[in-house]
Amino acid sequence: EGDGEYGIRVWGMGQSRESPLRDNYEQEKVKLMFMINLAKYASNPELQTQLTEETKDYDIVGAASTWSWSKWNGLIQMLIRKKVKENKDLKVVMKYYNDRTAEQVNAALEG
Repeated sequence: EGDGEYGIRVWGMGQSRESPLRDNYEQEKVKLMFMINLAKYASNPELQTQLTEETKDYDIVGAASTWSWSKWNGLIQMLIRKKVKENKDLKVVMKYYNDRTAEQVNAALEG
C-alpha cells in the first residue's frame, strides 16, 4: 500500500460511522478538534509564532473539506491566534475550554 492509498483508506475510515469511537461524536467533534489544536499549539511555541506572524489579523478559512470543516478550522485557528496574541497560557486555555460543553465551545468559536 502506497502513501496515496493509505491516505485514502484512513480518510475513508474517518468518514465512516459504522464503528464510532464514542456515542456523541457528532455533537462533540468541533470541541475535540479545537482541543487537539490547542494542545498542538500549547506544545509548540514556534507554531504559535507562525500562526500570529503569517496570518496577521486576516480571516482564516480552512482548506476545502467535507461537512463544514473549512469553516470550523478557520474559526479554531483564529480563536487560538487571538489567545496567543493576548499572551494567554494555552494550557490554561485548554483547561478552561475542557470544562465547557460542546455548545459553549461552538459559541465561543463563532464569537
